[in-house]
Amino acid sequence: MIDTRDPGLRRLLTIQQPRVVARRQLAELGASEDDVRRMLRRGELHRWHAGVYRLDTGPPTAEQRLWAAVLLFPRATLHRESALPGAAGLPAHVLVPHRTSTRRQVPGVSVTRSRQFDARVQPRTSPPRVSLEDAAVEAADLAVDLGHRLTLLADLLHTRRTTAQRVLAEVGAAPTLRHRAEIAALLTDIEAGTSSVLEREFLHRVQRAHGLPVGDRQRRAVSRVGLTYRDVELTRWGVVVELDGRAFHDDPRARARDLQRDLASLEQGLVTVRLGWSQVVRDPCTTAEALAGVLRARGWTGRTARCPRCP
Repeated sequence: MIDTRDPGLRRLLTIQQPRVVARRQLAELGASEDDVRRMLRRGELHRWHAGVYRLDTGPPTAEQRLWAAVLLFPRATLHRESALPGAAGLPAHVLVPHRTSTRRQVPGVSVTRSRQFDARVQPRTSPPRVSLEDAAVEAADLAVDLGHRLTLLADLLHTRRTTAQRVLAEVGAAPTLRHRAEIAALLTDIEAGTSSVLEREFLHRVQRAHGLPVGDRQRRAVSRVGLTYRDVELTRWGVVVELDGRAFHDDPRARARDLQRDLASLEQGLVTVRLGWSQVVRDPCTTAEALAGVLRARGWTGRTARCPRCP
């Protein structure tokens, strides 16, 4: 006879897993069907999914949800967003071997079969999961748009648990990606703090989508700080837009250099508007209205247009 006081079961439920257990694990510890029924009857265990139990009755934690999804199958691993730091949303994304039957549908769990399962699962991870780089590349490729791809990649790199180069290597190794070039460009921009992708998005999402003047790009300028190139110069209205591609980090020396450039432009009668990923990609409509206000204050008489994203 076995119950929740059994040392092996207590260790499994409190150290290895967060108070969640599969029926097959109970059997491996020696629990019979009668033992399981008795623990359920006494309220020591509570049925969650078919063949998965938990000790608690309150709202499950994010960690418990992920464990429960993995325990649904004899062999499974977390992938996509569910394998990334801070994973908490639904559904829980689970990868299983290709021959696994996935006819059973469980609310809140998304199951994908893979012929490369053995190569993708990481050893000694708890719960089992693919590598951070594998998870990030797959999730970014399936993201709904560039803004979501950027947020996912920048948030991961901000944790310092991997590097842009390691994720780029995964991009090169992944057999099929729909957005390979865009993901690679984003990673390169994030790592180097450059703005090639950001400049393109500013032109399309902020300026053209809202009927704003386009201006001159990479305009050569000479000032007290030397020769520089301004990202966007709206010369007629004395406005410079500088696009900062540093999505998650800031180099103090680069920041000081930016401020010196802004001050030099102001000496020449130009006001600088400095924008980053958040303003351009996540909230382009608000950014367009704010930029229009700056231009109007300096003589622009045009009207903004509404884009499909505008509230």
